[in-house]
Amino acid sequence: MRPLRLAVVGCGGIFRNRMLPALQARDDVCITALVDPAPASLDQARAQGLDDARAFASLEEALQGDLFDAAYVSSPNHLHVPQAEALLAAGRHVLVEKPLATGAAQGARLAEAAEHADAICMVAYMAKFNAYNVAAAEVVRSGEIGPVRCINACFSFHFDDQTQWRCRPECGGGVLGDLGVYCLTMVRDLMDARPICVESVCLPRPGPDAVEMAARACITYSNGARVNVSTSFWAPALASCEVWGERGTVTVTSTWFQNGRGEAVVGHVDGRSRRLAPEEQDPYAAELAHFLRLVDAGEKPDARFSVAGALEDLRVMDAIKEASRTGRPVHLAEGACT
Repeated sequence: MRPLRLAVVGCGGIFRNRMLPALQARDDVCITALVDPAPASLDQARAQGLDDARAFASLEEALQGDLFDAAYVSSPNHLHVPQAEALLAAGRHVLVEKPLATGAAQGARLAEAAEHADAICMVAYMAKFNAYNVAAAEVVRSGEIGPVRCINACFSFHFDDQTQWRCRPECGGGVLGDLGVYCLTMVRDLMDARPICVESVCLPRPGPDAVEMAARACITYSNGARVNVSTSFWAPALASCEVWGERGTVTVTSTWFQNGRGEAVVGHVDGRSRRLAPEEQDPYAAELAHFLRLVDAGEKPDARFSVAGALEDLRVMDAIKEASRTGRPVHLAEGACT
């Protein structure tokens, strides 16, 4: 059986340092095209064992021929939607990096395209494949700690390069899309309710057109539960999520980083506790394997990885920004900001 031919759209560090080793460890997929407007990024990618891949400065050029069946989109945030739309329109399967889009309005375009496309579009939430996150979610869903009443989620690391796309508004930068979305999407998977109200404070760097460098939000859910999210580019590296149920807690730490490690502890109201000990796995390799299984089976992803699911994360992210801008709570109706 012929290996799946893959194009890589955006040859930056996430691809070269994380996804590429996972790809090169498999024999059922081969990289046949590299797309990046920066010659240096293309050269660095080709130097990592990709001499046989065709290099292109634009996706439009790469789509002219029959070089690939699927694409991994790891370009800057503002390019995710137009590039994924073009790929789906050309009948190519797509694995698109988070955040899905710069906001819900842009993300809704891709949700529409993905719904009607024959090809598969999966959102690359690699942290959902961290073994500790998987084990913790299973405990919560089992009912062991009772109904969830509160979640406290925090993700930060220090990043202050104002020339890099993460800090540039025209590229869809900002800490919410880069780090905060990990908190929001994990909460979405754990909550058996929908968000109805958002209060928040976002802190930009002083100056015009600055992206948010830190944010804190309190989200109320339709079942009365509360979620507190904190995220920052101005703090040391920290990743934690505490899930409080009526009969116990689940706490995961360091599970949103890229190395697949972490810790997860279950506590009960009677004082008992235990550490979860799942077999660790490379989250990028597991994410890739899941995508390839979907492509092979011709199945579209479930809500955890679908474009429609990721759109809900963007709607909450937009509400956080709007609540901070106006200084007033933002009320959500049927998952959309009003």
